[in-house]
Amino acid sequence: MGDLYLKKGSKNKNLTNSKDHETNPVYDSVSRMIYFASWNDKDMGAIYKMAVNNNKKKKITDVPSQYGSISISEKGHIAYVKGGGSLINGQLLEGQTDYELVLNWKGKETKLADITWSGNRYAKRPPTVLFGTDDRIYYSDYVNDIPVSYTHLRAHETREALVCRR
Repeated sequence: MGDLYLKKGSKNKNLTNSKDHETNPVYDSVSRMIYFASWNDKDMGAIYKMAVNNNKKKKITDVPSQYGSISISEKGHIAYVKGGGSLINGQLLEGQTDYELVLNWKGKETKLADITWSGNRYAKRPPTVLFGTDDRIYYSDYVNDIPVSYTHLRAHETREALVCRR
C-alpha cells in the first residue's frame, strides 16, 4: 500500500514490503538509517528505523498513535509530531487535532510542546519539524489553520525550559 523504495539507477528496491502504510521517510547519513512512520488499522501508528542495506525494521516508539514530521539532527537527535491521545481514546483519525512535539533520544520520548492542527481545511499541510545546525528544534504551530509561530529550543532542553520565540 505505502511501501518505501530505494531507487538505484533504473532499479527500484522495495525496502519495507508490507501491508502497512509507510510514510515520511527520513535518511540519517551519519547512522545510515532510514526513519519512517508506519500505520495499520490493527496496531495503529509507530515510527521505525532500518538500515539501508537490510529490511529489518525496529520500532522506536511505544505508544500507538499517528506520527509524522520526522526530523534528525546532525547529532542524532530525533524529533517528530505524535498524536496527543485523542486517537487512543476512541476519536477517529481524521478528527484528531491534538498533537505533541516529541524528542526521542536513545529510545526515551520527551514531550516538548503541544501542537494543535485541524488538518488545515484548505492546504492540508502538517506541522513542520526541523533541526538547525545549532541543534535547535524549529517547529510550526497553527491557530485557526494559520501558522502563527515558529518556535525553537535546543534538543537537550526540557519542556519546562522552553521559551516561546516568535
